[in-house]
Amino acid sequence: SMFATLKVVGTSTTSAGGGSGSSITTNEKSTASDTGQACIRALTMVIRHCRYYEISKSQLELLVLIAQNNITNEQRQQSTFGLLKSIVERKLVIPKIYDLMVEISQLLFTASRSQVRHTCTQILLSFLVNYPLSQARLEQHLTLIIGNLDFLIEDGRLAGLDMLDTIVNNFPEEVVNE
Repeated sequence: SMFATLKVVGTSTTSAGGGSGSSITTNEKSTASDTGQACIRALTMVIRHCRYYEISKSQLELLVLIAQNNITNEQRQQSTFGLLKSIVERKLVIPKIYDLMVEISQLLFTASRSQVRHTCTQILLSFLVNYPLSQARLEQHLTLIIGNLDFLIEDGRLAGLDMLDTIVNNFPEEVVNE
């Protein structure tokens, strides 16, 4: 299965694709990485379009771990963000997804590419609007966003303002008023 392939290929962020053997040649490592990315893209499509497919908790944990390990790797961000979007759109819940969204909130400010910041905004908004959040968890995200409005890099500050604007325009009015 694709999940078995992902386990074999690994979840590492190294350019080698996560293989653990030191005797693997560069071409084999590259192929492993390509195979892993192809699996991630295929699983993204399954999660997004096959609503009848039930993902087990262990499968979801593996996918979130892979996303967490690859979220800052520019070569893997596109497929990783696609995976995250599909998980969030399906409202698949495990505790680690909440922690990963804190990382997405931080990446919103620190990413050097505007497309990455924009994608973080989309994923985070979908998460904040659609996931069950305690008041404390929602406040944690909002505090992180507001607290970074004085971020050293202007693009980060602008991304934070954009996120706040997006929240105000998309959250239910009673939540915004609180």
